[in-house]
Amino acid sequence: MKAKFTTFITLLLFISLASCTQADYLAEATDPANESVNPMNLLTADDFNAWNGVAPFSATVNGVGHQSVAGGTTYDFIGGYNIIKAFSGPKNYFYLKLTNVYAGNVYNMGSLDIERTCFYKDSVNGITYYGNLGNVGQVYIIRNDSANITGKFHFQALSALNGSLINVASGYFNVNKY
Repeated sequence: MKAKFTTFITLLLFISLASCTQADYLAEATDPANESVNPMNLLTADDFNAWNGVAPFSATVNGVGHQSVAGGTTYDFIGGYNIIKAFSGPKNYFYLKLTNVYAGNVYNMGSLDIERTCFYKDSVNGITYYGNLGNVGQVYIIRNDSANITGKFHFQALSALNGSLINVASGYFNVNKY
């Protein structure tokens, strides 16, 4: 009896281990996080060339396109931070805070990063989604000189209010510094 029980337990263990290695597990198939960049396989500068944007600011949120409204993108340099604000509607806006960013480089954002962070405010539900609470985010700086800052970005963002997640992709900014 003991031998049968040991064989049965061994068989269950084998089946459970084998099933874990067959495919990736998705907790929620419709979760926006499934559309984001794999945090274990981040983008390179060449990967960012796969998309174009609309100046001065554009991005998608869960697959829905957003462009800044006329005059809706601003730039400030405060305390060593490049701050870009872009309004894509009366109350929808993006906010990127970037420090120590130089042209030709890819920087990580998200996962408690405070040097390069971002958020998105959704006017429909009044929720703010914070990039530094998400798993993954990157910004590729194409140009950063005294006249202009240009770059591409993507990030996951999480609401501290209700835990909901969004995926911001195909982000682009080309902002004049005044």
